[in-house]
Amino acid sequence: MTFSLHILVVATSTGKAFDRHWRNARTAASHNPLIYKERIIGDWEINGTEPPYVWQIGAGTK
Repeated sequence: MTFSLHILVVATSTGKAFDRHWRNARTAASHNPLIYKERIIGDWEINGTEPPYVWQIGAGTK
């Protein structure tokens, strides 16, 4: 209950525009799921494949 209330307050607080940053964090987390990150790390550990160079949401170029 407390966690849900905290999320509600953070997601709707516009005084310092934290809502925008919270939405960005949630979007990045949902567009880069843990299983995708685990696959990249596993591929690097086992096969030596370099991780993709992406420093933003979406496709990046090197």
